[in-house]
Amino acid sequence: MKTAACALLSALLGAGATVASADPVVFNAAVTTSGMFGCLKEPACSASGDTVVLGTGDDAVTLTFSGVSTTIPITNAAQLVTLGTLSASGSAGATVFPMRTNELLPILQFVLTLTHATPVAESDSLWMRFGPGGQSQLSFMQGNTYFSLAAGPNPPGQNYPMLIYSLAPFNFSVPMNGSVDITADVGAAPEPATLLLVGLGLAGAAARRRRSA
Repeated sequence: MKTAACALLSALLGAGATVASADPVVFNAAVTTSGMFGCLKEPACSASGDTVVLGTGDDAVTLTFSGVSTTIPITNAAQLVTLGTLSASGSAGATVFPMRTNELLPILQFVLTLTHATPVAESDSLWMRFGPGGQSQLSFMQGNTYFSLAAGPNPPGQNYPMLIYSLAPFNFSVPMNGSVDITADVGAAPEPATLLLVGLGLAGAAARRRRSA
């Protein structure tokens, strides 16, 4: 559901920028990001905050996350920003990532948290699962794809209640003995995008209730 919302919100950001291009708005966001790895049932795993070791011995692979601390002038036109870097380093005998008994399942969970000190002190988190193992690339398989934080007071005549970070691309991979930046399109979302976000959230909740009934 969030993947669909991500695409629709990106379209609305673009539409909002077109409509309001004559009246620019800027929200100076003081941004920090942090990450926390989590282990799944398989493979062997040892996680500690922003570092995790998958596998054992010469086949072990260490992944780390490096966050950012920066100020971003967010406008009503989408811009690409870097939210942090995922790196993977294999031991002497590691050429591929470890895998589970069921080769189609993810092997790793990661929670990315984005915090604003300004314009409104607020945080949002999204979770991601990566896999499958047995390859030289570890891909984002499932999870959330956007952050939504309050924009705070608007200039007179403007109505941009939310600042939206939408992962771009959201189907990225971490290479063995390499790194990848987590990037996102960020923009101030006009009111219709906020209403759409709420509507999609309610639709998702209704769908979950139907499945559990």
